Amino acid sequence: MNLGAIRQQIDRTDSDIITLLSKRAELVSAAGKLKKDDQGVRDPRRVEQVIEKVKAKASAAGLDPEIAEEIYRTIIGCFVRREMKEFGERVKKIPVTDDGITIRKAIDRDRDGIAAIFNHYVEHSFAAYPDQPVDETFFDNMSKIVYDDAFFVIETAEKKLAGFAFLKRYHPASTFNRVAEAGYFILPEYTRRGIGTRILDHLEKTARSLGIDALLAHISSRNQPSVAFHKKQGFSECGRLNKISRKFGKDVDIVWMRKFI
Repeated sequence: MNLGAIRQQIDRTDSDIITLLSKRAELVSAAGKLKKDDQGVRDPRRVEQVIEKVKAKASAAGLDPEIAEEIYRTIIGCFVRREMKEFGERVKKIPVTDDGITIRKAIDRDRDGIAAIFNHYVEHSFAAYPDQPVDETFFDNMSKIVYDDAFFVIETAEKKLAGFAFLKRYHPASTFNRVAEAGYFILPEYTRRGIGTRILDHLEKTARSLGIDALLAHISSRNQPSVAFHKKQGFSECGRLNKISRKFGKDVDIVWMRKFI
């Protein structure tokens, strides 16, 4: 058999492989629709089961099991990312409701309420960094910098905004796609009700659906309740910038915290 004939057979084999991969993709997508959470999508135990079966089949077929494993880990990784994206799209369409509190996507009508919440912290605390109130353009500016469209509001049963939350890109380079900055502001009268924990859990699930495996939070050193809250939620301090801000006549450090998810 000459080289040309061998290449023709390789091309036919590649066509068969692509057809089978397409069928596999359909089956993976169908299975993903039956999974209830992101952990079910990732399911590392199932991944290892598949890999062991593939290695055994490769050995029986005369293929080096290590080559089969490398190929299949790549294939599975690609399909898991696709599943996570599809899962994330489904999650985004479903408001998260608990005890009359709804977490939903931020929309245009929320712009004034979001600015008002942020301005409360601008004027009365170190939690927000500016020392001058923002206007309605704050909503537009936030919409431009959030990761994907991970911008949410917390709404009461009476349709009052109790807070807002978001994921923001740490850096525009695609090499940093695995990390996002998490932020949230909840009006004082709605704190200490577990809402902070619920919104952080929602942000973590959203982040995982986007392929993010680490969250960052940067917090004013004079906002110790927030630092303590993040520690309780599994964040740890990973850096500190000393005296880089000054508000209300006081020097402020910025504390960077990180959580792997």
